[in-house]
Amino acid sequence: MVHVAGFGYPGSRNPKQPIHYYGQDTMKSMKDSYHDLRHEADAIKRLEDSGAILLLNHPS
Repeated sequence: MVHVAGFGYPGSRNPKQPIHYYGQDTMKSMKDSYHDLRHEADAIKRLEDSGAILLLNHPS
């Protein structure tokens, strides 16, 4: 099992909020890019559900 910390996206209420503690990328810039957020979230959920990863910032 791999422990993953800091994964997640800010809420959609503020599209200008940075998505990382580094850089200036925002949710708007992610949505306007090739990045498939839904596909990524589904993949992370499958990994978590299978026990392959543990998201340390997720409430239990």
